Amino acid sequence: MLSISADNTPPTFGNTCPGDMVVDMPSDKPYAIVSWDEPRAADNAHGKVRIDVSPSGVKPPWRCYNTTTIEYTATDTSGNKAKCSFKVALEGAKNCFCTYR
Repeated sequence: MLSISADNTPPTFGNTCPGDMVVDMPSDKPYAIVSWDEPRAADNAHGKVRIDVSPSGVKPPWRCYNTTTIEYTATDTSGNKAKCSFKVALEGAKNCFCTYR
């Protein structure tokens, strides 16, 4: 008899999720360049894990124009999901807007 168990365990980011950061806005530019190590996800089923980021297209180094929360979502082949998010806060930012390149 063949027994197949369902994978109900979401992937994990371990300790790779960046923490919140505060970045000083340069006085000569309307943005700050922000870098971080992108989080990595692992799964108990050793399958492929897809990682999406929101806002879409954000990756380091990133030209940040205003305070933003960045969220990574890891999805395993069974559809289980895990989230990792952190906030990039700009100090000294006035009348800012945000673009993602």
